[in-house]
Amino acid sequence: SREESPRRIDFRGGTSVEDLASEEEERRHESLSSSSFDVVCVMDVIEHASDVNSLISSAASLLKRPSPSSSDGRCGHPGGVLFVSTINRTAKSYALAILGAEYVSGVLPVGTHDWNRFLSPREVEGIVGAHGLEVVDVCGMVLRPGLTLRWGLDPDDTDINWIGAYVHRREGGG
Repeated sequence: SREESPRRIDFRGGTSVEDLASEEEERRHESLSSSSFDVVCVMDVIEHASDVNSLISSAASLLKRPSPSSSDGRCGHPGGVLFVSTINRTAKSYALAILGAEYVSGVLPVGTHDWNRFLSPREVEGIVGAHGLEVVDVCGMVLRPGLTLRWGLDPDDTDINWIGAYVHRREGGG
């Protein structure tokens, strides 16, 4: 059996994606290495960002790029995946995420969200597309009622919370 090398996990919570991208850019210039992250998560952040384009540009710059298979048959790297979750700008999201969560239940402080900053999956697709990424999948994140409330994914309901997965477009492809 083939032994696997241990994977190195570089979790970077509490760091802005722009600062991390700048740090990685300096590393690339010093060592001539390429982007280094297999996964970048921008979760429940984009609706609070003052410059969404800068945030997505920086996140995309951190992803490993896909590499082709080598001539000796070894598989190339599929490239990194950017996960973005946010709230869609719909009447339903206003009713539940702002009125319900901030004013009625008080789960969040009033003013946490600005409905005008919520983004639809199509709007995010346009932003990531401008930075060389394409959609892999988008699903709604929905509460499933029952004895306890549980979150689930629903590809047909992106009306409130949703998550998308994005990768670099392959050379010569879509």
